[in-house]
Amino acid sequence: MLGETGDARVIPHLLSLLRKDAVAGVRSEAAFRLGKVGDESGLADLAAVAEADSDLVVRGWARWAMQQIKQSHESGSGR
Repeated sequence: MLGETGDARVIPHLLSLLRKDAVAGVRSEAAFRLGKVGDESGLADLAAVAEADSDLVVRGWARWAMQQIKQSHESGSGR
């Protein structure tokens, strides 16, 4: 999967999947991958999904991804 590369160029595509894909499993996977490779640019989208997605699991992964990104930023990790 493209999201496994760790390449930050995948972030816009993952954000698009997170916001627009009709399949909850795809949105969940996008949120998970954003937690692994994402940066602060995706926090607003993740927050919106964490609040309003129709699927409980997607909302949970979006919250997890936000925590991962924030922790990475706080620790000074330069993803």
